[in-house]
Amino acid sequence: MKITCHEGSEHPWMVIEDFYNQQELDFIWEELDFVSYPWKMLSPNGTTSAIQDGEPLKKNSGLFLDEIYSDRTFSNILTANRKLLSKEQGKDADRITILQNHNHWFFKYFRCLDEGTLLSYYENEDHYKPHDDSASITALTWLYKEPKRFTGGDFIFSNTNEIVECKNNKMVIFPSCVTHQVTTVKMDEEYKGKRLGRWCISQFLHCSDRRN
Repeated sequence: MKITCHEGSEHPWMVIEDFYNQQELDFIWEELDFVSYPWKMLSPNGTTSAIQDGEPLKKNSGLFLDEIYSDRTFSNILTANRKLLSKEQGKDADRITILQNHNHWFFKYFRCLDEGTLLSYYENEDHYKPHDDSASITALTWLYKEPKRFTGGDFIFSNTNEIVECKNNKMVIFPSCVTHQVTTVKMDEEYKGKRLGRWCISQFLHCSDRRN
């Protein structure tokens, strides 16, 4: 795992390469293969897409995993992605360990009281136009089967035009209010419809309990 903290832009953000180890990846891919059928994945309207002029800002398919599993231990992904939420020991036991790598106060003093996970899949011509998220912190992890069979799908901070290349098992963490987008995925005809596109595990961290 390699953590890089960015401080010189208009907002703080982090990139983590090789976030999951191979055993964790194998565990996650078992569930990705299980859910990646067209009749299981929802359209943008089914995953609360941002709307502009009456149309969804995104073109992809997805699932809110927390709405499917009443007990998260039955989900490989919801079990593996607890890794992000590992807490410090001692007096700051409610602070997330990984976020302590960044010097910015926004990450250092953040306390997560609630969170949710959205699983998204992008195939040919899929994209997500500029938008922000309804959370405090967003953590996105990208996955795809290698060798990579598509181009595009890169992440952009829209206001600063900072580009984060889509690479397998890479995570980007940032304040959810920061506008961001996903460039259009392009695939050759021979690879379409074969689950060879871009997966994204989006973890939305909240500093308040949404259930109250």
